[in-house]
Amino acid sequence: MLRGGAVHVAAEINHRQKLGSGQDLPVTDLQDAAATTFDLRVSAGYWLAPEEVARGASAVLGEAKDRAVLLTGVYASHVAPAITPDLVEESVTIPLRRAEADILAILDVTTTDRRVKDLKTANRSKQQSEADTSLQLSLYAAAYRVKTGQDAAGLDLEVLVDTKIPKHQHLSTTRNARDYE
Repeated sequence: MLRGGAVHVAAEINHRQKLGSGQDLPVTDLQDAAATTFDLRVSAGYWLAPEEVARGASAVLGEAKDRAVLLTGVYASHVAPAITPDLVEESVTIPLRRAEADILAILDVTTTDRRVKDLKTANRSKQQSEADTSLQLSLYAAAYRVKTGQDAAGLDLEVLVDTKIPKHQHLSTTRNARDYE
């Protein structure tokens, strides 16, 4: 959670400023943002699994922070250049018929070519079926339709895979009105 959250904040910072500038921030700026976010979240409190406690908090947190910085570099070099943001961290309320409450969805980033992007960190690559059946992506598709009045051209999972040598995995899928009505 700390690792992924730190990467996510760095990406959000980049997307927000790119709305106006059209340019990505330097990778070192994004990595600094991830490291700072990681430290702030650690200072707010964290939980360790029993096996992590056995290794020691300092070692576990140091490794997680280093991995967040590395994954942010993968984001900066492989994901960010392909994104021309349109909406960033956009909150959208999806009204539900015959329900007592609505759903609030927060879109990570949408692009000017009507793609909805969801940035993930993972310890292993994902399967295409995970994107095709993702309830979260279905909710994002519905949120995009509520916000814009159009179906998204596509839904993309941008997965930063934390293997020995970190890598980027791109999974693309679609939804239409029949998928979420």
